[in-house]
Formats: sequence, C-alpha cells, structure tokens
Amino acid sequence: MKILPSLLLRPRLLVALAAGVVAAALLPSDWRWATRLLIAWDAGAILYLGLLASTMFTETVAQIRARAERQDEGAFAILIIACLAASASLVAIVVQIVGLGAVPSGERGAHLALGGFTILCSWTLLHAFFTLHYAGIYYQNGKVEPCFDFPGKAEPDYVDFLYFAYTVGCTSQTSDVGVTTRHARGIVLLHSVLAFVFNTSILAMAINVGASLVSGGS
Repeated sequence: MKILPSLLLRPRLLVALAAGVVAAALLPSDWRWATRLLIAWDAGAILYLGLLASTMFTETVAQIRARAERQDEGAFAILIIACLAASASLVAIVVQIVGLGAVPSGERGAHLALGGFTILCSWTLLHAFFTLHYAGIYYQNGKVEPCFDFPGKAEPDYVDFLYFAYTVGCTSQTSDVGVTTRHARGIVLLHSVLAFVFNTSILAMAINVGASLVSGGS
C-alpha cells in the first residue's frame, strides 16, 4: 500500500490536508491543543467536503469509472487512514469537553459548539470516504465489478453510492442494495461496525456532557 503516490492522485485531499496544517499553525499557541486540533480538523474537513460536493453531483458515470481506475492503487490504505483520523477526532472531542461542568458558564457554549460541529464534520467525512471507496470497488480498474446490486437498470453514480454509504452510516445496515461479493461484504461489515461505534460514542458523549452540566450546575 503506497500512501504517497495514492495521495498525489487525490489533489482535493492534499489541499484539505494542507489547509488543516496551515490553520493549526496560525491559531494562537496559548490555546489548548485539543481546541487547535479540532478547529484545524474542521477547516480541512469543510474544505474537502466542499470540493467533493462540487464534483460528486456533476460527474458522469464515465468520469467516475475513469477516476476509479486512476485512484485504484492505495485506495484501501487511504480509507483506513481516514477511519483512524475520524476516530482520533473523537478522542480530541472527549478531551475538549471533559470536565465541562468546571468550565465557566460563559465559555461552555463555545466548547459545546466546537465539539458538536466537529462531530458533524467527522461523521459526514467518514461516510464520504466510504462513498468514494464503494464507487472505486464497483468501477474497479475502469470496469464494472458487480459487487453491489442497485435497483433499476441504470449504472450507479455518486448519488447511488452516497445513498448506500449514508444508509449504512445512519442504521449500520443496508437497505434495498444487495452486496454480492465477499470483498464488498467485508468493506460493508467494517463500515457498519465503525458506524455503530461512532454513533454509540456520540450518544455516550452526549450523556457525559449532560451529566457534567448537571453536576456543574449543582
């Protein structure tokens, strides 16, 4: 799995990574490291998702197939790194909101807003990466690999893969799309487990925040 060549084939990801690094460098050094990390992560995530959306809803099936052929190498490695990065953002969120009850009441809103916004960015980004990966394995090597059975006769585009990925992300299960190969089932299994862990972690953090606010108020 060659990470650097694979990154060079993904200019949007490189631009977003660079933006995150620049944002982290420009933030005040006396801020908490978790705060700087979350803001930098959010900046890169927003930029990447914006660049992704600008092409996802306009690319034709032929362009998706060509992109999958170019970016085939290292695609799984990029996916794993994205999952680890999203998981690391959860750790930073925990650090950011831990002991929220002891934070002055005037600052709690900013802490909660940053944590909540980062959760939204991380959740959206995680399933966007799986969307790209599903499109990549379906149109692997520029050819259709029947690893998913979408209803209808038209070849699936990014809207179809978004539908599938975010259904798994919301429910940890598939809907009306069949998964027809063992390799694809393995990816969907990984996605479902990550979605469950991510969603459960968000619920646990929400309960912790509520408990911290109650204890702080008392």
